[in-house]
Amino acid sequence: MASKSEPAFDDLDPVSTDEESSGSNWLNPDPGETVSGTITGWNPDAGHNGVIELDGNPMYMNRTLQRQLIAALVEGNQMFVRVDENSQTFTNEDGDETEYHPKEARFARDD
Repeated sequence: MASKSEPAFDDLDPVSTDEESSGSNWLNPDPGETVSGTITGWNPDAGHNGVIELDGNPMYMNRTLQRQLIAALVEGNQMFVRVDENSQTFTNEDGDETEYHPKEARFARDD
């Protein structure tokens, strides 16, 4: 439930995603080298600890980078989840039909 100080779900912008990978120039900094850029993608399921894209250029993450990313960009932010009242169905690999209620997320940051 939302309190008086929280924004309403409908006041927050929807989040769109792009399922395509945008970069092919993999970043692999040498010892002592620094790379930087705008985060343009993150696939937490790729590799062992995820792949992050900086300005469209992917880079494998180690566990330390993964934890730092989550701590800096995720922890402490508000997440709102709305479950649709209308259900949808899909047929799984075994041919069984499953009914579900779609979920949508929106986020508020304390910038």
